[in-house]
Parts: sequence; structure tokens; C-alpha cells
Amino acid sequence: MSRNVDLEGAIIYGSAIFIVGSATIFTLSMSAMIGYGIFDKPIPRALQQCLMLGAGFTVGGTMFACGVVEYSDRRIESERAIAWAKKREVEAKKANSMCVYCKYFDDNWELQCAVHPTSVCTDAAKNCPDFS
Repeated sequence: MSRNVDLEGAIIYGSAIFIVGSATIFTLSMSAMIGYGIFDKPIPRALQQCLMLGAGFTVGGTMFACGVVEYSDRRIESERAIAWAKKREVEAKKANSMCVYCKYFDDNWELQCAVHPTSVCTDAAKNCPDFS
């Protein structure tokens, strides 16, 4: 899981660098075009292309970064919902079991019984030899 988060962070960081670079090209091109306009000189075609390229990459990079952030947020919310559903399922099992009164029982929903972790709060736990 942390590897995915690191990858998403790297993509967002790379997108930010890309956006800053594109915005710099856009700003410099715009400044040069204003300079050409002040002196009534014709604007070179390469400068016009740099302006268009910088503007396009700035907008495209921003949209890409926003999409990555939205995907990341939805994935995190999905993982939280799954964890919450598992926790509710364990709580429902726990309500009908004698395991909650055992000295080996722990209220940690990931590992409730260190002695019999696979049969905790099930029908098989009714005849547990370690119940005390």
C-alpha cells in the first residue's frame, strides 16, 4: 500500500514540476511577445509556437494532476469503506460469541484471539479447550 502512495506522490510531484516548467515557457513567451508588440516588430513563428505549447502543456498538466489526486482520494475512500465493513462484520460476530469473555480475547478487530485466530467468534469456538 505504501508503494502505491509513493508512486502517486511521485506522479503528482512530477506533474507539478511539469506544470511549473510549462507555465514558465508560457510566461516567457508572453513577455517576449509583449516586447515585440511594444517595438512594433513582427512576432516570430517560433515564439508563437512556444506560447501555444506552454499554454497547452500548462492546462493539460494541471488537468492530469487533478485527475491523479481525484483517483487517489477515491481509492483511499474505497479502502476505508472496506475496512469499516470488515469491522462491522467482526462486531456482529462478537455479539453472539462467548469469546468476548475469554482471557485470551482482545478487542483488536485484526487479531482478536492469539491462541485460535481462525476460529474466534465462530461456532467452532463454542467448544474451545482454552476458554477461561
